[in-house]
Amino acid sequence: MAEPKKKRNILQKAFGGPETPDEILDHLRREAPEFHAIVEAAMAVWDELRFGYTTKVYAQALSVELNYRGIAFEQNVPITLQYRGETLDTGHTADFICQGDILLIVRSKIALQPQDDAELVSQLKSAEFQKGLGFNFGPSKLSFKRVVAHPSARKR
Repeated sequence: MAEPKKKRNILQKAFGGPETPDEILDHLRREAPEFHAIVEAAMAVWDELRFGYTTKVYAQALSVELNYRGIAFEQNVPITLQYRGETLDTGHTADFICQGDILLIVRSKIALQPQDDAELVSQLKSAEFQKGLGFNFGPSKLSFKRVVAHPSARKR
């Protein structure tokens, strides 16, 4: 009897296990090149600042780093939703939109919580994006979640 297919969770850590930052970047370079430069920029911010600042400081530093690396981005982009020809205010603002199609949220917490995951998915859905990254500049490391929506999701 065949095993039933496991339901895939839309939220997946980009990597599990004890990979080093270099191994993570090598994997991204091969498997998800569109995310590589962005994660590398966030790692540079973490290496310089470490933990102890507000989300606003990390977002400003990431803005400087993305600009320094020549990565196209918009910051603090209001997210709206169309419903029956009307524009709805979702109450969300994307921290960053990189390379025109990758939505980023930036946090500085002990750990990302389920509500952060839900916010990233909600922002992706509202903005009709398929790719997103959630960064947390936490106390012991930079952590992130990579989200890639199902191919049937509407594409922006």
